Amino acid sequence: MYPETAFDPSSSTLILYEGWNLVSTPLWLADGHDTIAVFDEVDTAGHSVFWYNGSSGDWELIGPQEEFRPLEGIWVYANESYQIPLYFKPVEEQTSATKHLYSGWNAVGFYGLSQESARDTLISLGGAWATAIGYDAGAQDYEVSMVNGGTGSYSDQRLMFPGKAYWVYMTGEGDLIRSYYRTYSFCAEWVGDYHGTQTPLPSAQEEAEGFYETLSWSNSWNGLFINGNDAAMERHWKDPAFGGVDSDYIDNTHLAFFTGHGWEGGFVFGTAADDYELNYNEAR
Repeated sequence: MYPETAFDPSSSTLILYEGWNLVSTPLWLADGHDTIAVFDEVDTAGHSVFWYNGSSGDWELIGPQEEFRPLEGIWVYANESYQIPLYFKPVEEQTSATKHLYSGWNAVGFYGLSQESARDTLISLGGAWATAIGYDAGAQDYEVSMVNGGTGSYSDQRLMFPGKAYWVYMTGEGDLIRSYYRTYSFCAEWVGDYHGTQTPLPSAQEEAEGFYETLSWSNSWNGLFINGNDAAMERHWKDPAFGGVDSDYIDNTHLAFFTGHGWEGGFVFGTAADDYELNYNEAR
Protein backbone atom coordinates (compact mmCIF):
# COMPACT_ATOMS: atom_id res chain seq x y z
CA MET A 1 0.00 0.00 0.00
CA TYR A 2 2.79 2.45 0.87
CA PRO A 3 5.76 3.29 -1.38
CA GLU A 4 9.45 3.60 -0.74
CA THR A 5 10.32 6.45 1.61
CA ALA A 6 11.43 9.79 0.16
CA PHE A 7 13.01 11.26 3.31
CA ASP A 8 15.35 9.87 5.97
CA PRO A 9 14.79 11.83 9.22
CA SER A 10 17.88 10.33 10.89
CA SER A 11 20.20 11.99 8.36
CA SER A 12 17.87 14.74 7.05
CA THR A 13 18.36 13.52 3.51
CA LEU A 14 15.96 13.58 0.60
CA ILE A 15 16.03 10.24 -1.23
CA LEU A 16 15.93 10.17 -5.02
CA TYR A 17 15.39 6.96 -6.95
CA GLU A 18 16.52 6.23 -10.49
CA GLY A 19 14.02 7.86 -12.82
CA TRP A 20 11.50 10.58 -12.05
CA ASN A 21 10.88 11.74 -8.47
CA LEU A 22 8.02 13.93 -7.22
CA VAL A 23 9.49 15.49 -4.07
CA SER A 24 9.35 18.41 -1.67
CA THR A 25 11.27 19.79 1.29
CA PRO A 26 9.53 18.86 4.56
CA LEU A 27 10.65 22.06 6.37
CA TRP A 28 11.97 25.54 5.63
CA LEU A 29 15.57 25.32 4.51
CA ALA A 30 18.44 27.35 5.98
CA ASP A 31 19.69 30.45 4.18
CA GLY A 32 22.25 29.51 1.56
CA HIS A 33 20.82 25.98 1.30
CA ASP A 34 17.29 26.90 0.22
CA THR A 35 17.36 26.82 -3.58
CA ILE A 36 17.04 24.22 -6.32
CA ALA A 37 20.85 24.20 -6.34
CA VAL A 38 20.63 21.45 -3.70
CA PHE A 39 20.19 19.14 -6.73
CA ASP A 40 23.27 20.42 -8.60
CA GLU A 41 25.19 17.18 -8.06
CA VAL A 42 22.38 15.02 -9.46
CA ASP A 43 22.94 13.54 -12.92
CA THR A 44 19.58 14.40 -14.48
CA ALA A 45 20.47 12.89 -17.86
CA GLY A 46 19.79 16.23 -19.47
CA HIS A 47 16.35 16.67 -17.91
CA SER A 48 15.39 19.98 -16.31
CA VAL A 49 13.75 20.32 -12.89
CA PHE A 50 10.04 21.05 -13.35
CA TRP A 51 7.09 22.30 -11.36
CA TYR A 52 3.41 22.53 -12.32
CA ASN A 53 1.69 25.90 -12.27
CA GLY A 54 -1.83 25.16 -11.03
CA SER A 55 -2.99 28.67 -11.92
CA SER A 56 -2.17 28.43 -15.63
CA GLY A 57 -2.02 24.65 -16.04
CA ASP A 58 1.50 24.91 -17.50
CA TRP A 59 4.70 22.99 -16.79
CA GLU A 60 7.54 25.38 -15.96
CA LEU A 61 11.30 24.92 -15.66
CA ILE A 62 12.94 25.78 -12.32
CA GLY A 63 16.38 27.34 -12.31
CA PRO A 64 19.04 26.46 -9.70
CA GLN A 65 18.71 29.84 -7.96
CA GLU A 66 14.96 29.60 -7.43
CA GLU A 67 13.73 28.95 -3.89
CA PHE A 68 12.99 25.40 -2.77
CA ARG A 69 10.16 25.97 -0.33
CA PRO A 70 7.74 23.79 1.64
CA LEU A 71 4.42 22.74 0.06
CA GLU A 72 5.86 23.03 -3.46
CA GLY A 73 6.01 19.75 -5.37
CA ILE A 74 8.78 19.45 -7.96
CA TRP A 75 9.81 16.81 -10.49
CA VAL A 76 13.48 15.76 -10.53
CA TYR A 77 15.00 13.12 -12.81
CA ALA A 78 17.93 11.10 -11.45
CA ASN A 79 20.12 8.82 -13.54
CA GLU A 80 20.83 6.79 -10.38
CA SER A 81 19.78 6.86 -6.73
CA TYR A 82 20.90 9.77 -4.54
CA GLN A 83 20.65 10.99 -0.97
CA ILE A 84 20.44 14.78 -0.94
CA PRO A 85 21.37 16.42 2.40
CA LEU A 86 18.91 19.09 3.52
CA TYR A 87 19.87 21.82 6.00
CA PHE A 88 16.87 23.18 7.86
CA LYS A 89 16.30 26.46 9.64
CA PRO A 90 16.38 26.20 13.47
CA VAL A 91 13.15 25.08 15.12
CA GLU A 92 12.37 28.60 16.36
CA GLU A 93 12.44 29.85 12.75
CA GLN A 94 10.15 27.16 11.34
CA THR A 95 7.07 29.23 10.57
CA SER A 96 3.86 27.94 9.05
CA ALA A 97 3.62 27.41 5.30
CA THR A 98 0.74 28.34 3.00
CA LYS A 99 0.05 27.39 -0.61
CA HIS A 100 -2.91 28.59 -2.65
CA LEU A 101 -4.46 25.78 -4.66
CA TYR A 102 -6.48 26.31 -7.81
CA SER A 103 -9.44 24.49 -9.28
CA GLY A 104 -8.12 21.39 -11.03
CA TRP A 105 -4.76 19.69 -10.46
CA ASN A 106 -2.01 21.06 -8.19
CA ALA A 107 1.41 19.63 -7.25
CA VAL A 108 1.58 19.86 -3.45
CA GLY A 109 4.46 19.08 -1.11
CA PHE A 110 4.14 17.58 2.37
CA TYR A 111 5.12 19.87 5.28
CA GLY A 112 6.37 18.20 8.47
CA LEU A 113 8.68 15.42 9.66
CA SER A 114 6.01 12.86 10.59
CA GLN A 115 3.56 11.14 8.28
CA GLU A 116 -0.08 12.11 8.60
CA SER A 117 -3.38 11.02 7.09
CA ALA A 118 -4.54 12.74 3.92
CA ARG A 119 -7.63 13.97 5.76
CA ASP A 120 -5.58 15.70 8.45
CA THR A 121 -2.90 16.94 6.05
CA LEU A 122 -5.45 18.62 3.78
CA ILE A 123 -8.05 19.54 6.40
CA SER A 124 -7.63 23.30 5.89
CA LEU A 125 -9.01 22.79 2.36
CA GLY A 126 -12.33 21.50 3.69
CA GLY A 127 -14.50 19.96 0.98
CA ALA A 128 -12.60 21.70 -1.83
CA TRP A 129 -10.12 18.86 -2.33
CA ALA A 130 -11.39 15.74 -4.07
CA THR A 131 -8.42 13.46 -4.78
CA ALA A 132 -4.75 13.18 -3.78
CA ILE A 133 -2.35 10.95 -5.71
CA GLY A 134 1.25 10.18 -4.81
CA TYR A 135 4.04 8.98 -7.08
CA ASP A 136 6.05 5.89 -6.12
CA ALA A 137 9.53 6.74 -7.41
CA GLY A 138 10.80 3.29 -6.53
CA ALA A 139 8.24 1.68 -8.83
CA GLN A 140 8.09 4.65 -11.25
CA ASP A 141 4.31 4.54 -11.12
CA TYR A 142 1.41 6.42 -9.56
CA GLU A 143 -0.10 5.18 -6.32
CA VAL A 144 -3.75 4.43 -5.65
CA SER A 145 -5.58 7.71 -5.15
CA MET A 146 -6.82 8.95 -1.78
CA VAL A 147 -10.35 10.35 -1.98
CA ASN A 148 -11.88 12.95 0.33
CA GLY A 149 -14.31 10.92 2.43
CA GLY A 150 -13.21 7.72 0.68
CA THR A 151 -13.03 4.26 2.22
CA GLY A 152 -11.01 1.09 1.69
CA SER A 153 -8.00 1.48 -0.62
CA TYR A 154 -9.23 5.00 -1.50
CA SER A 155 -9.54 6.08 2.14
CA ASP A 156 -8.51 9.57 3.19
CA GLN A 157 -7.09 7.95 6.33
CA ARG A 158 -4.16 6.64 4.29
CA LEU A 159 -0.89 8.37 5.06
CA MET A 160 1.05 11.12 3.34
CA PHE A 161 4.82 11.30 3.92
CA PRO A 162 7.67 13.80 4.39
CA GLY A 163 9.82 14.41 1.33
CA LYS A 164 7.05 13.38 -1.05
CA ALA A 165 4.72 15.56 -3.08
CA TYR A 166 1.25 14.77 -4.36
CA TRP A 167 -1.14 15.67 -7.11
CA VAL A 168 -4.22 17.21 -5.44
CA TYR A 169 -7.39 17.77 -7.45
CA MET A 170 -9.50 20.71 -6.31
CA THR A 171 -13.16 21.37 -7.11
CA GLY A 172 -12.59 25.04 -6.22
CA GLU A 173 -9.80 27.26 -4.92
CA GLY A 174 -8.47 27.08 -1.37
CA ASP A 175 -5.46 27.70 0.88
CA LEU A 176 -3.47 24.80 2.26
CA ILE A 177 -2.05 25.91 5.62
CA ARG A 178 0.45 23.83 7.55
CA SER A 179 2.29 24.49 10.80
CA TYR A 180 5.55 23.11 12.19
CA TYR A 181 3.82 22.47 15.49
CA ARG A 182 0.97 20.09 14.85
CA THR A 183 -2.30 21.82 15.64
CA TYR A 184 -5.87 20.55 15.76
CA SER A 185 -9.16 22.23 14.99
CA PHE A 186 -12.43 21.87 16.86
CA CYS A 187 -15.99 23.13 16.95
CA ALA A 188 -19.08 22.95 19.13
CA GLU A 189 -22.84 23.10 18.69
CA TRP A 190 -25.50 23.06 21.37
CA VAL A 191 -29.27 23.10 21.70
CA GLY A 192 -31.05 24.19 24.88
CA ASP A 193 -34.29 25.61 23.45
CA TYR A 194 -36.33 22.96 21.65
CA HIS A 195 -39.38 25.20 21.06
CA GLY A 196 -41.62 22.80 22.93
CA THR A 197 -40.68 19.72 20.91
CA GLN A 198 -38.34 18.49 23.66
CA THR A 199 -37.64 19.36 27.28
CA PRO A 200 -35.44 22.50 27.51
CA LEU A 201 -31.80 21.98 28.51
CA PRO A 202 -30.78 25.11 30.42
CA SER A 203 -27.16 23.99 30.91
CA ALA A 204 -26.45 23.15 27.23
CA GLN A 205 -24.93 26.54 26.42
CA GLU A 206 -22.76 26.52 29.52
CA GLU A 207 -21.44 23.03 28.72
CA ALA A 208 -20.63 23.82 25.09
CA GLU A 209 -19.02 27.17 25.85
CA GLY A 210 -17.02 25.60 28.68
CA PHE A 211 -15.66 22.96 26.30
CA TYR A 212 -14.88 25.55 23.64
CA GLU A 213 -13.19 28.03 25.95
CA THR A 214 -11.14 25.36 27.70
CA LEU A 215 -9.60 24.09 24.44
CA SER A 216 -9.13 27.65 23.18
CA TRP A 217 -6.51 28.20 25.88
CA SER A 218 -4.24 25.60 24.28
CA ASN A 219 -1.84 26.58 21.49
CA SER A 220 -2.39 23.14 19.99
CA TRP A 221 -6.11 23.69 19.36
CA ASN A 222 -7.81 26.09 16.97
CA GLY A 223 -11.52 26.80 17.47
CA LEU A 224 -13.37 27.20 14.16
CA PHE A 225 -16.97 27.84 15.21
CA ILE A 226 -19.55 27.45 17.97
CA ASN A 227 -23.28 27.53 17.18
CA GLY A 228 -26.21 27.39 19.56
CA ASN A 229 -29.98 26.79 19.48
CA ASP A 230 -31.43 27.54 16.00
CA ALA A 231 -27.95 28.18 14.57
CA ALA A 232 -27.03 24.55 15.33
CA MET A 233 -28.32 22.62 12.33
CA GLU A 234 -28.59 19.04 11.27
CA ARG A 235 -27.05 19.81 7.87
CA HIS A 236 -23.75 20.73 9.55
CA TRP A 237 -23.37 17.10 10.66
CA LYS A 238 -24.91 15.29 7.66
CA ASP A 239 -22.94 13.80 4.79
CA PRO A 240 -23.53 15.37 1.35
CA ALA A 241 -24.80 12.00 0.13
CA PHE A 242 -27.85 12.67 2.30
CA GLY A 243 -28.16 16.37 1.46
CA GLY A 244 -25.87 17.73 4.20
CA VAL A 245 -22.82 20.01 4.18
CA ASP A 246 -20.64 18.38 6.84
CA SER A 247 -17.53 18.75 4.64
CA ASP A 248 -17.74 22.51 5.27
CA TYR A 249 -18.48 22.20 8.99
CA ILE A 250 -17.98 19.13 11.19
CA ASP A 251 -15.72 17.19 8.81
CA ASN A 252 -13.49 20.26 8.52
CA THR A 253 -12.40 19.81 12.16
CA HIS A 254 -10.55 17.19 14.16
CA LEU A 255 -12.97 17.25 17.09
CA ALA A 256 -16.66 18.18 17.18
CA PHE A 257 -18.73 18.61 20.37
CA PHE A 258 -22.53 18.50 20.62
CA THR A 259 -24.75 18.87 23.65
CA GLY A 260 -28.49 18.43 23.38
CA HIS A 261 -31.12 15.70 23.30
CA GLY A 262 -30.38 12.40 21.65
CA TRP A 263 -31.17 8.72 21.53
CA GLU A 264 -29.33 5.53 20.64
CA GLY A 265 -29.63 6.25 16.93
CA GLY A 266 -28.61 9.91 16.79
CA PHE A 267 -29.34 13.32 18.24
CA VAL A 268 -31.97 16.04 18.04
CA PHE A 269 -31.95 19.70 16.98
CA GLY A 270 -34.26 22.53 17.95
CA THR A 271 -35.09 23.74 14.46
CA ALA A 272 -36.58 21.97 11.48
CA ALA A 273 -34.65 24.14 8.97
CA ASP A 274 -33.35 20.79 7.73
CA ASP A 275 -34.64 18.06 9.98
CA TYR A 276 -35.08 17.80 13.72
CA GLU A 277 -33.12 14.55 13.92
CA LEU A 278 -29.72 13.37 12.72
CA ASN A 279 -29.33 9.61 12.37
CA TYR A 280 -25.81 8.34 12.97
CA ASN A 281 -25.80 6.53 9.62
CA GLU A 282 -26.18 9.95 7.90
CA ALA A 283 -22.95 11.27 9.47
CA ARG A 284 -19.74 9.88 7.95
